[in-house]
Amino acid sequence: MALGLQRHCVSAIYLKTAWLLKAGDNDSQQLLLEAFLALGVAFLTLARAARIDARWNAATWAPGGARLVWVGMPEDFACSADSELC
Repeated sequence: MALGLQRHCVSAIYLKTAWLLKAGDNDSQQLLLEAFLALGVAFLTLARAARIDARWNAATWAPGGARLVWVGMPEDFACSADSELC
């Protein structure tokens, strides 16, 4: 239980820092903002897995993985028919 709470706290720190960087509207810190956002989402995914029983663990990894893919996709990513990613 304590491990899940620690991961929630670390996630909150990273997400709050990313939000503060976004509020600053500084283009030179865009990479740092994206890194903090990805780390916050990753720790949030790990925290949820640590706080539930094993039966529901796989069900939480699917949306967590989808969140990580969404955070990792660039905004200008265009999915075309000949792309291997689509």
